[in-house]
Amino acid sequence: MPVEKYQPNEILEQGSVVSPKQEIIYYRPKFHRRVLANLIDIFVFVIIFASLFLATRAIVSNTSTYQNNMGQLEEIRLNSGLYTKDKNDNTTDIITYLNSDTAFNNEYKKVMASEAIDKFFDYAKEVCIEVTYLEMKENYNKFRLDDSMIYKHEGSTYDGAKLFLQDDSGAIYENPDLIEPSHYVPEIYWYYYSNVYQSYIDSVAQGYLITKIPYYYDLLQYLSIIIIFAVIVPAYLVAGILTYYVPTLFFTRGRSTLGKALYRIGLVDQRILSPKFWRTTARFSIFYFGELILSLVTFGLPYLLSFSLMCFSKNKQGFPDYMLGLTEVDMSRTKIYKSFDEVDLDNIKPYGKAVDFKVPNFD
Repeated sequence: MPVEKYQPNEILEQGSVVSPKQEIIYYRPKFHRRVLANLIDIFVFVIIFASLFLATRAIVSNTSTYQNNMGQLEEIRLNSGLYTKDKNDNTTDIITYLNSDTAFNNEYKKVMASEAIDKFFDYAKEVCIEVTYLEMKENYNKFRLDDSMIYKHEGSTYDGAKLFLQDDSGAIYENPDLIEPSHYVPEIYWYYYSNVYQSYIDSVAQGYLITKIPYYYDLLQYLSIIIIFAVIVPAYLVAGILTYYVPTLFFTRGRSTLGKALYRIGLVDQRILSPKFWRTTARFSIFYFGELILSLVTFGLPYLLSFSLMCFSKNKQGFPDYMLGLTEVDMSRTKIYKSFDEVDLDNIKPYGKAVDFKVPNFD
């Protein structure tokens, strides 16, 4: 139970100068209350951020520039064959579309995925330079003829059979011994779909779409920058101000955030008084730039380090509080004062009880 003492300035009382020695006792709040208060602040921050994000994104997405670029991106996606329209008329990648509907059997998935790749190469031949197209096509041929492209099913007659064959003209085709209906090859359609076509689209074709198809990367980069710097970052920064700074301007006694106010936790400075405006602003600035913003690019590491300081440091202070000499105290047990004069006035009690002016009843 830490005890903080001060010697107040001399005060004038009833014409004489006195120097009473006052004592203020502060109590450190329970650790679980501090944690819960921080969790409430984080929850408030997330709610505000999500609301601002949705509102800002709605505004940005309705601008003509954003819609024009998004329209061009969607056009390329649909022409590439790697994307399609789902039941709700939303553009989605072909693999997600095929996997999302249980009505599609494995044969249908295999055929659709194979046709999507063929369409992709037809589109690449149309929009890419010849050298790029031939390089992409050659890599696809090598992918299908690779030694790893064999059917694996222990005990099956076709165990180890190649999935693709090549004729004298160089054309590559699916092994008919595995595909013909007269042969029973367990789950062969699923095998082709999952191990060949789905794998190629997800790991190779989507990469080609970004790196080889003209304008696609530029459009994707532009739209990503818009979302990051016109939506995410402003929403994140404003949410930080509204959560961690604005409440301290209202809860001036102890400079509490909403979570701290609910749990009756306040701050005192080295004078054991409520922090002044400039120190509160400095504290927020350290937290804002040193923790909140850096956490965006460091996966929350600064915030975790500050929380660790609060848990294990001698005075149980987070990083901003440590830098500015601030301490969290329990406001439910002791009042936080704004000035020494307020302490002195609180201790001047000329009357023990207010005068009762009740009129006696003579009836």
